[in-house]
Amino acid sequence: MAEKPTYDELVKKIEQLEKKCAEYATVDDQCHRAKSVYRTFFENSGAATIIIEDDGIISFANKQFEKLFAATKNDIEGKLKWRDIVHEDDFEFIRHYHILRRIDPQAAPENYEFRMLNKLKEMKYIVNTESLIPETQKIIASLIDLTERKMAEQSLNESEAKYRALFESASDTIVLLDRQRMIDCNQKTLEMFRCTREQLLASKKETFWPEFQPDGRRTSDIIEKYFQSALNGNTTTFEIQRLRYDGSVFDAETTYTVITLSGKKYLQAIIRDITERKATEIALKEGEAKYRTLFESAIDTIILIDNETIVDCNLAALKMFGASREQLVGQKTWTFMPKFQLDGLPSKETGKEKTRQAIKGEILFLEWRFLRCNGSEFDAELTFNTIDLKGKKYFQAIIRDITERKQAAEQMKKLTQELKRSNTDLAQFAYVASHDLQEPLRMVTSFVQLLQRRYQGKLDKDADEFISYAVAGASQMQKLINDLLKYSRVDTHGENMEPTDCNTVVTHALSNLNKAIEEAKAVVNIDHLPTIQADYTQLVQLFQNLISNAIKYHGEKQPEVLIRATDKGEYWLFSVRDNGIGIKNEYFGKIFVIFQRLHNKDQYPGTGIGLSICKKIVERHNGRIWVESKPGVGSTFYFTIPK
Repeated sequence: MAEKPTYDELVKKIEQLEKKCAEYATVDDQCHRAKSVYRTFFENSGAATIIIEDDGIISFANKQFEKLFAATKNDIEGKLKWRDIVHEDDFEFIRHYHILRRIDPQAAPENYEFRMLNKLKEMKYIVNTESLIPETQKIIASLIDLTERKMAEQSLNESEAKYRALFESASDTIVLLDRQRMIDCNQKTLEMFRCTREQLLASKKETFWPEFQPDGRRTSDIIEKYFQSALNGNTTTFEIQRLRYDGSVFDAETTYTVITLSGKKYLQAIIRDITERKATEIALKEGEAKYRTLFESAIDTIILIDNETIVDCNLAALKMFGASREQLVGQKTWTFMPKFQLDGLPSKETGKEKTRQAIKGEILFLEWRFLRCNGSEFDAELTFNTIDLKGKKYFQAIIRDITERKQAAEQMKKLTQELKRSNTDLAQFAYVASHDLQEPLRMVTSFVQLLQRRYQGKLDKDADEFISYAVAGASQMQKLINDLLKYSRVDTHGENMEPTDCNTVVTHALSNLNKAIEEAKAVVNIDHLPTIQADYTQLVQLFQNLISNAIKYHGEKQPEVLIRATDKGEYWLFSVRDNGIGIKNEYFGKIFVIFQRLHNKDQYPGTGIGLSICKKIVERHNGRIWVESKPGVGSTFYFTIPK
C-alpha cells in the first residue's frame, strides 16, 4: 500500500500544477493574439481573400470578397463551396488545377484567370493567386477583379472589328502606313493600283507616285508636307498625280488622318481617283474661250452642274455665294442649300426630283433657298434646265437673289398692318376720349370736387362717404384717360431711335418707383445691360411698368426682382423675373389686351393698361414680348430688341 504524500509534498505538487496552468494560459493568449493579427491582416488586405478547406468549403472571407461576391460573411463562411462561385464552363479547369496543386505545387502556375458568378448572378472576370497553408490541405486564395479591364478590352476589340469591317467595305481606297512602309490596305486599294496585296505591301511608297508633278514640284516634298501636317493632328486633303503598279498615271485626291489601333498610332490615307473629274474640267476649259465673255459678264449667277457637282460658275456666282471659284467648283450642289426648303421639303431629295424633270427637257422656274459660304441663307429665283457643251449634257442653273425684294414686300406688309392697327387704335381713342369720356368727365369732376370743398363735414357721415366715392371715381376715370393717351402716343409721339444705355434706363425707372420699392421693401437685382438702338423715354416706361407689376403682385413674400439681358446674335433678349403670385397659362395672352385685368382694383389698384403699353413699345422697337409663369412661384416677362 502506497504511502500517503506529506503535506509539504502536496503543496509542492499543487505549485507545480499552478505553474503549468499559467504556462498553458500564456500560450493560449498568444494563440488568440496571433489569430487576431491574422484576421486583421486578411480583413484589410487590398485583394479579396478567402480560405478554402480541403473539402472545398470556404471557411474565411474578408470584406473585399464580401463586396466582390455581393454577400455577407454569414452567407459565405462555412456555407459556400469553391465550386459555387465558379462559372460552370471554368469548373473543370479549376478542378484539375487544384488536383495538380496538391500533387505537385511547383508544377502549378502561381495564378490563373476564371469567371465568377456572384450572388447577384453578375459575371466577374478574376485573376486568382493561391497558396497552400503549410502542413495542411487548406488553400489561401487572393482574387483580383479584372472585369472593368476585360470590358474595356472587349470594347476595344469590337471597335477594331467595326473599323476592319468598314475598312474592307469602303468605296474609297484606304491605306495604313508609317514613315517607312505601307502596313495594310483594303480591296479597293488593290483595284485602284492594279496589283496584289503582297505586291503593294512589299513595295516602297515612292513606287506609287512620279518623281515630279506636272507643275514641276517634287512629289516627295508635297507628300512630306501633308504627312507632317497629319502627324501634328490635322486632317489634310490634297490632289496629286499618282502611279499604278503598271506605271500608268492617274489624278488622285488624298486625305491623311492619324488613327489609333490597339494603342498604336498609324497614318490613314484615303485615296480617291479623280481622273474623270479632272478630264471634265479640262474639256470645259477647251471650249471656254467661245462663251466665257458672255458667261462671265452676265448679271445673274450661272452655274454648270455635272452629276450633282458644280463644274463651272461665273463671277456673279462668286459674288452671290461669297466664295472663290475653288470653293464652288467641285462641290456638290446641296452644299450650298439648307437642309430644308421654305415649304419644309428636304433640299437634297427635292433637288434630285427637279433634276429628273429637267432631264426630260423641262425648263423649271422655281423659288429656292440657298446658303452662302458664310452660312447665311438667301432666297432666289432659279431657272433650271439642261444644255449641251462639246457633245456633253450639263445642267445649267441661273440664279437671281430676291432677298431684298422679299424683304421689301415683307416690310411693306408689316408697315401696312402696323398702320392699319395704329389707325384703328387712334380712331377708337379719338372717339372714346373726345366724345364719351373727356367732356362728361370734366363736368362730373368739377361738380363733385365743388361738392367736396363746400360740404365736406357739413352733412352727415353717409353724404361725406358718397362724395368721397364720387371724387375717387372721377380720379380713376382721369387715370384711365391718361393711360389711354399714353397708349395711343406710343406710335404717334415716339422719339427717334438712338444708342441708349439700358443700365441708365433701368436706374431712371427705379428712381421713379423709389417710394413703391421702399414701401414693399423690394429687392431689385440688375445684371449688366447692353446699349441698344431705342427710344429712351419709352424704354423707361417699359421697364417701369414691368418692375412696378413685379412689386405690386408680390403676395405675402418680400418682392425680389431680377433684370437680365442675353445676347442672341441678331437680337437682345431681356427678362424681368419676380417671385410673385404668378399667372395661370390661360391668361398669358389676355394680360396684354388693353383694359384687361385679372384682379379687382380693391386687391391690386390700376387701370389694366400697363402691359398693353409694354407690348406697344416693344412692337414699335420691332421686338416681341411674352410671359412665362407658374402660380405661387412667380413670373418672368421676356422681350426682344433687335440689334
